[in-house]
Amino acid sequence: MKKLVALILVLALSVPFFALADDAVDFDSMTFDELLAGAGGYMQTAGLPDYWTDWGHSFEVIKEKYGIERNVDPDLSSSDEIALFLAEKDDPTMDVGDIGFAFTVTAVEKDCLQPYTVDVWDQIPDWAKDPNHLWAVSYTGTSAFIFNDAAIDEELPTTWAGILDAKFPVSFGNVTTAANAQQCLVALNFAMGGDWDNVQPAIDFCKKLLEQGRLQRNEATQTDFETGECVACLCRLDFTGTLWGAQFNGKMDGLHYTTIIPQDGAVTTGYALVLNKWAPHPYDARVVLNYLFSDEGQIDRARGGARPIRAEYIDIPEDCPVLGNEWYTNTISADNAEILNKTCRLIADAWEEEIAPFME
Repeated sequence: MKKLVALILVLALSVPFFALADDAVDFDSMTFDELLAGAGGYMQTAGLPDYWTDWGHSFEVIKEKYGIERNVDPDLSSSDEIALFLAEKDDPTMDVGDIGFAFTVTAVEKDCLQPYTVDVWDQIPDWAKDPNHLWAVSYTGTSAFIFNDAAIDEELPTTWAGILDAKFPVSFGNVTTAANAQQCLVALNFAMGGDWDNVQPAIDFCKKLLEQGRLQRNEATQTDFETGECVACLCRLDFTGTLWGAQFNGKMDGLHYTTIIPQDGAVTTGYALVLNKWAPHPYDARVVLNYLFSDEGQIDRARGGARPIRAEYIDIPEDCPVLGNEWYTNTISADNAEILNKTCRLIADAWEEEIAPFME
């Protein structure tokens, strides 16, 4: 879902440019007030668009509290964020990115990140942060079905097996580069009897959808649902569907979102905030990262439908659009990012070879 839009606009705008992070600067020894004193009032993100887990609200608060602004965020996939950091290293524009848990392996391998330590680092679970402080997960998401049930005359499936028995068209989005799409296929793979090393069951399932003429080539965006190009999305995480439902249900004829966690196979994973190795605004970026991991910033993610990584340390308001715990009794998680990354790569490669060439 995170794809390249508005990048030309971002790069064309004139923005303040501050000194690149200096290896000699010990940012971790600085207090928050010292970081704020060094900030210049601007930083730029990639892959944190306003609509995604309600990042837009967070940056409105950041502007009001700290006077730090950003331009339009280029809505990038995880792999595109990493590629952009590398492509721009001699003339960087981006400071902070948000990448899928599996892609943290690639980012570290490509050596395009610099370490950061937020004030609440010790409250982030060990599995959700890099031992060298190169990334940290700020919220989790679970593979989910998102339906426009106003456009579906059948009973909504609650399992992957039920999807195969249905008649409506479905979309998996951008499996080649999008972390959320790949992770949903990992869930499908386990539901069909696969494991971290064997992804053929998921691919065979998708081949059956192809044979039925039901597999669509679209990214299952909000616009795709509004225009009727998509009625069932199998490639997104729970927080996208719950937030869309909270924002749009009851406001448009023929559109009503229902989010379901598949009960025969679902994967819970996370998204990690990363700091570009060549970030042009390292002080501003660290101020922003501290806010995003703070109690207030974490509640922002819950209001955006996601489960904050520091959930046990904060009180999540009851009106936040998150599903009940009963939906999550049959979910799995990878022990580490390397395992998930390997399986996602296998799925992306198999999709490119066995599915993509045959889609309309």
